[in-house]
Amino acid sequence: MNKLIKIGIGSLAAILITVGVSSFTTSKKSKSDKQKLEGFWYSWEDGLKKAKEEDKIILVDVYTTWCGWCTKMEKDTYEKDSIQKLIGENFVPIKINPETTTTYKIGDTTYSGVQIVKFLASGKNNRSYPITYFWLDPEKGNEGRRKYLQKNYLNPDQMSQVLRRIVKIKNK
Repeated sequence: MNKLIKIGIGSLAAILITVGVSSFTTSKKSKSDKQKLEGFWYSWEDGLKKAKEEDKIILVDVYTTWCGWCTKMEKDTYEKDSIQKLIGENFVPIKINPETTTTYKIGDTTYSGVQIVKFLASGKNNRSYPITYFWLDPEKGNEGRRKYLQKNYLNPDQMSQVLRRIVKIKNK
């Protein structure tokens, strides 16, 4: 009986160690992915400046903190190296949470989060999340009219197709 208890305790210890190590490994991976993305996104001001200087398309990921699909898209799509590479070649990525008090400036005009999203949507109110906007002519400031939107969650394959299509539109 004593021998069975020792085997049971040993097995339990082995299971706990395995679970603990795999939890540590998973959280460590998530942290590095998050750190990788922190340098990926630009602020509105820096992104607008970079897009104008390099003649790149602005990609705006509009999200909220309560949106589960937004979080899923961040992890499933934006963390992928292949997607980051495609974006880096032709786009300047910016994140906007319209529910914050952050303001966004284009020329002499200052916008709230809701107003900048309405500007990107060419005057329409879009309140579904996630939503991705593409602004092809930011160098024209408030007069920039070439804006496109993609509603809803996109997996990496779908995002890749959309990114390639937007680049083709800009190059026409």
